[in-house]
Amino acid sequence: MNYSKTILFSCIGILILVITSCGESEQISPIPEISFLGFSKDTMVQSNFNLDTIQFSIAFTDGDGDLNSLEDNLGAKIIITDLRTNALYDRFLLPNIPSSGQVTGEMFVRLFSTCCVFPDNIPPCSINEKYPSNELALQIVLQDGSGNNSNKIETPPIMLLCK
Repeated sequence: MNYSKTILFSCIGILILVITSCGESEQISPIPEISFLGFSKDTMVQSNFNLDTIQFSIAFTDGDGDLNSLEDNLGAKIIITDLRTNALYDRFLLPNIPSSGQVTGEMFVRLFSTCCVFPDNIPPCSINEKYPSNELALQIVLQDGSGNNSNKIETPPIMLLCK
C-alpha cells in the first residue's frame, strides 16, 4: 500500500493555511517550530472502529520552507505519540506546501478515537465499570523534508469514555 496515498486518502482531514513570508523579515530557524492551539472538543468515546473523531490545530513556522515531500515521497510529516503508552498513535504526510523560503501557518488534523488502556491486564477496548474513562494526552512533532524534528508539544488531556 502506498504510504502517502494511505495517509492522504484514509479519512484524514488536514487543512493547511499557509502564509509565506516575503521581503525583509527576521530570520526564522530552518528547524520547524510548533505550538498547540486547541481541540475541537475535549471528549471522545473509545473505539477501535474509528467511530469518533477529534480535531486539533497547531501553529507552525519553518525558516527554509522545506515542508514539501521529498522525491521518495517520505517528506514532511506529523508524528503523534500516545503518552499513556509512549506508542505511535498516528502519523501523517503533509501535502506539498509551495514555498520559496520562510513559511508560517496553522494545521488542522483530524484524529480517530482509540481504545481505553486499563491496568490489571484488562484487554483494551473492554467495558469495565471500575474504569469508566481514561485521560489521553498526545505528543506532537513536526518533521520537515530534511528530517529536522520540531520541538515536542504535549496536548492537554482528552477524556476518553470507556463505555
